[in-house]
Amino acid sequence: MERNEPGVYERSSPGKNVIFIGSARQVRTRLLQHLGEPGACIPRFAARFRIEYTSDFKKREDELFNEHVKLHGKLPRCSEWRK
Repeated sequence: MERNEPGVYERSSPGKNVIFIGSARQVRTRLLQHLGEPGACIPRFAARFRIEYTSDFKKREDELFNEHVKLHGKLPRCSEWRK
């Protein structure tokens, strides 16, 4: 992960279940910040990540979030703040 550009990202469990969907102007920086949050949901349960670089990252984050809720009928595990 070398690029530090705008984009969206998904964090997932070892079983590949998406547990968080986020976005940032600097994705690499934000993913590293998650590692510095010991005891928080994301570092406790996330084992993988997927990045999609896009300048329209907020819109894409909303699309991914809505797709997840539609498919699974619930929020990603660590996204309770989006209620």
